[in-house]
Amino acid sequence: MVDTYDSSLSSGCELYYVFCQVSIDSEKIHILDDIILDSRRGLAHIDKGAKSSALLFLNSLPPETIIESGSHVPMQPFPGYPWAGRSLDEIYEYFKEIIGDGFAEHNFAVVDKRTLEDGTVLLCSDSDGSLAKVRADGYSSLHTMVPDEMGTKPLRDYGSNFVVTEEYIMADDLEYLAGVQAKVARGEALKDIEKRLTGLENGTAD
Repeated sequence: MVDTYDSSLSSGCELYYVFCQVSIDSEKIHILDDIILDSRRGLAHIDKGAKSSALLFLNSLPPETIIESGSHVPMQPFPGYPWAGRSLDEIYEYFKEIIGDGFAEHNFAVVDKRTLEDGTVLLCSDSDGSLAKVRADGYSSLHTMVPDEMGTKPLRDYGSNFVVTEEYIMADDLEYLAGVQAKVARGEALKDIEKRLTGLENGTAD
């Protein structure tokens, strides 16, 4: 798999840490590749350039190399060090220590055992003071974390038992679009009624 993503265009973008609680061998590493590629598609859904944010998988403590454009495919087998077996609380405490310029301040993701089963990741956010969690597929990862980081759509609103998927996002967008179209239609109808009433008052109604 060749990564055709132009990393120079996203240099300096906001990075979202991803911590792996499990080791990932050569047979499963494609799951991380899929998450990275799908996250870019999902980000493009809200940011047509898909250059403003990226996932960064951490495999060292402290981080040795920071890639300004995030992680790229193909990923190499992931030993899980130093996060394999660590609790979410431990990861969260470390996350708070390494926040810096160019990194999301409230959101991070975790690859766990379930990721190896269904390809979803655990998204975490403390944007409202306590840690909220929701699962999401790769497509929905950045699509969900970026609005939370910006304060426009809290991750907590999804509920801890919810799984955000590409299908859900597409359906949600269609519902939103239908609502907008209905508002426009109502607006046009009101304009037509107002025009007709004005015509009646002036004796010029059709």
